[in-house]
Amino acid sequence: MVLGKPAAERPAWWGRAVQQMLPVGGLLALGAGALVVWSAYFSLPTPWRPRVTMLDVGAPTNITGRGDAVLIQAPSGGTVLVDGGPGTLTLERGLAAQLPLFKTDLDALVITAPGDDFIGALPDLLDRYHPRRMILTRAPGRSATYRALRQKLNDLGLETVDASTLPVLDLGNGIGLTVLADTDKGSVVRVAWGRFSLVLAPVLDADGETVMLNDGLAQPATALLLANSGASGSTGDAWLQAINPRLPLISVGAGNPDGNPVPEVLARLAAPMGQAGRDVLRTDQHGAITLETDGEQMWVAVSH
Repeated sequence: MVLGKPAAERPAWWGRAVQQMLPVGGLLALGAGALVVWSAYFSLPTPWRPRVTMLDVGAPTNITGRGDAVLIQAPSGGTVLVDGGPGTLTLERGLAAQLPLFKTDLDALVITAPGDDFIGALPDLLDRYHPRRMILTRAPGRSATYRALRQKLNDLGLETVDASTLPVLDLGNGIGLTVLADTDKGSVVRVAWGRFSLVLAPVLDADGETVMLNDGLAQPATALLLANSGASGSTGDAWLQAINPRLPLISVGAGNPDGNPVPEVLARLAAPMGQAGRDVLRTDQHGAITLETDGEQMWVAVSH
């Protein structure tokens, strides 16, 4: 794996701007014709391929080291933001780096968890970015930030949809966003196109994993965003075996006081699957992480 090697041992193409996605160095089979190609970063978005970016909301203003923000961009131009992290400045910088110049509209804003680590940036963000609809978990929010967000939604007159009632959000080009579960703690979301799928489980705990396993909702996925920045009490063996992700993703701030991701979770992620281990990407080590797919292959890029 390229990402785990010291700079001197990385292949010549690593860290170099590229005009095309090169099938060299760190090539990993995803199975049945699906491939992942590592690259330092993309030159420009590819107009016919969907892309999903885990924004780096862990630094420099996020002292807790927790929270997620995921930007989904469809070839049709559809744009969805899932959560926003705790800090407006960090989120705005992340969005500006990914979105076309002067683009301030969003097709949807999905809130999977009501905690400030996930929504802290959103009340102020809505002064600049304008979603057409809001998809909101039924998990109750009790903070002043949550109340400010709900007031802002009312003031703007945004359409608000309960996550538990959403069948599939069609992003165009056959790309679908599905709410797999909506609990008292938060939602679990799946994005799928062709052979590619990504599961976002920002706050799913061990009890929630058990419920999803028993209900048959834990299906294999290409990539998985770990709950609670890889904290203990989540990402258990049975859940991980059922999802069986080729690429686990962790959104976490550098030097976070909770010490996440914890060693036991990392040990489970590193356990071999057949002949290959898992590649793990973390925003505290790699910055923003972008996945781009044609439905058969996946290209992965990091910002540093």
